[in-house]
Amino acid sequence: MFWILVAVAALAVAIAIDRCQGSRLQAAVDHFVRWAEDVTDTLMKPYFYPELDKHVLFPQGYIAEKSGHTRGSTVDLTLFDMATEKELDMGGTFDFFGQQSHPDFGGNPATQQYVPTEGITAEQFANRMTLRQAMMRHGFKPLDEEWWHFTLRNEPFPDTYFTFPVKN
Repeated sequence: MFWILVAVAALAVAIAIDRCQGSRLQAAVDHFVRWAEDVTDTLMKPYFYPELDKHVLFPQGYIAEKSGHTRGSTVDLTLFDMATEKELDMGGTFDFFGQQSHPDFGGNPATQQYVPTEGITAEQFANRMTLRQAMMRHGFKPLDEEWWHFTLRNEPFPDTYFTFPVKN
């Protein structure tokens, strides 16, 4: 968790990292994969992938059979405004599968230039870029499909997918 604290230190004093999802056992990823492969289970479609057919979640990069989370090198996170005690508006919900979740939705991440786009404001795009730049400055690489997803560039266990049995 030290690396998350480093990233937080890079942000403005009034902003903190929130809703952090880090390590995830391979057994949990395997369960998620089974869910994704069951194209008849569409209960969560309206909330997480309303514009996509479930069978495209793998090829479009939203779900993978092996995850950086399982290697202990990936984190999903957003930003929290300490003054308002609310999450910053990032222009989309966490864990949403669709174009709106891509870092380049509404602009160019390389230049941080906003391009007026229906569905995201200049402020929302700027919030995404604040998070992205802080994480990249501190050794993380972003995922092209999710503004909230970052993996350490120099992973300590790049070929290890941790799992162990969990008992009640």
